[in-house]
Amino acid sequence: MSIDKKVLMIATQEIVSDQSDGGKKGSNRNWRMLKDIFGVQNITLIMYTNNAEDSRTGVIRLAAYNNMFSRVINILSGRLFVSKRNEDQVVNMIVQKRYDIIFLDRTLHGTLVEKIRTIDSRCQIWTFSHNLESNYFRNKLKRYPIISTVICRRVKRSEKKTIQGSDCLFVLTKRDAALNKKIYGAEVCLCIPTSLEDKYCENQKKSDEATKQLLFIGTMFGPNYDGIQWFVDNVMGKLSGYTLTIVGKNFETKRKRLQRSNVIVVGTVDDLEGFYYGNNIIVMPIFYGDGQKVKTAEAMMYGKTIIATDEALEGYEIENVKGIFRCNTADEFIQTINNVSALSREEYRVSVRDKFLNEYSYATVLEKVRKNFLTFVNK
Repeated sequence: MSIDKKVLMIATQEIVSDQSDGGKKGSNRNWRMLKDIFGVQNITLIMYTNNAEDSRTGVIRLAAYNNMFSRVINILSGRLFVSKRNEDQVVNMIVQKRYDIIFLDRTLHGTLVEKIRTIDSRCQIWTFSHNLESNYFRNKLKRYPIISTVICRRVKRSEKKTIQGSDCLFVLTKRDAALNKKIYGAEVCLCIPTSLEDKYCENQKKSDEATKQLLFIGTMFGPNYDGIQWFVDNVMGKLSGYTLTIVGKNFETKRKRLQRSNVIVVGTVDDLEGFYYGNNIIVMPIFYGDGQKVKTAEAMMYGKTIIATDEALEGYEIENVKGIFRCNTADEFIQTINNVSALSREEYRVSVRDKFLNEYSYATVLEKVRKNFLTFVNK
C-alpha cells in the first residue's frame, strides 16, 4: 500500500533518458523508489537539463543553462544548475500545487530552500546527499586550483543552506553521515545504500574461469582515471599472462596514455553487460572520492570476483564475503590477483551474489526505506 502524500522530486541533471554514470543511476533509483512508495500518481519530477526530449506525465524539464557565461553567473549567485527565472518557476509551482514533500536529489539547492521556507512552512523538505558536494567538486576540479576555490566556496554555502533547511537528510554511507555531522552539524535520518535491480541471468554465457582477464569499468572521471593510470603503471607490468580491459565513457580519449601490449582501452560502449559476463575479475583501484561507488554494487550483482581499494568498497559491508578482496598497494594487488587466478570462482560467485541480494538489491533496500519513510511522514 502506498503512502498518500504529494511529492515533488527535484534533480539537477537528466536522470530519465540518461543513466550513463553512477550518480544518474542513483538519482533514477531514488525517483523509482518514490514512485513505488508514494504511488506514481503522487510523484512529480523536475529535472534541470537541456535535454529536449518531450516530457512524459509527471516529468518536467527546465533548462539548466544556455552557455558558459550564464553558468558562471548562476554559480556565483548560488544557483548552481538553474537560472533565477526557472528557480522562481519551481517556487510558484510549489505554492500552487501544495506538495506535502519536496525531495531534493543532491544538496545543492540552497537558494531554493530559502525561498520554500519563506512561502510554505507546511511542506517537508527531504534531501538526499549523494556525497559531500564540496569534496566532490574539489576532487573534480583539483587540476584547476583557482576555479576550484571559487566554485567550492559557492558549493559549500549552498550545501549548508540545503542541509540545515531540510527536515530529513538521507545519505549513502556512515562516512557521509559522520562528515555531515562534523561539517554542518546535521543529524542524518537514514543511510540508504546504493541498490540496483537484479539483472543477472544464470543462463547467460560466461567466460572461462581459467582466462587471465582483468576488467576495469568506470567513466573518465578524476578518481577513476588516476586510479587506473596508477594500476597500469605499477601493477600490469608485474603480472604474467594477464590482460586488462578498460571500459567506460570517454576513456578512449586516454588510449594513447594507457594502452599497452597487455592493456586494451575500449572506452565508451552502449552496453556493459557483455563485458561483465565475459570477464571474471573486476579491479577497482580507486584511492579517493566521496559517496558510494555504484560500479561496486554492479560487479556484485554479476557475482564477479572483486579486487578493490578501501575507497572503492566504502559503504559496503563485505567482511567475510568470499570473492571480495581489499588491496591498497601494488604488491597487494599483484599477490591477490596471482592467488585467486588458480581458484574455482563458483564459490566466490555465490558468496558475492548472496551479499548483493541480501543487502544491495533494489527490492531489499526498498522495503527498508518504505518502513522508515512512513515514520518520517508521520513525525
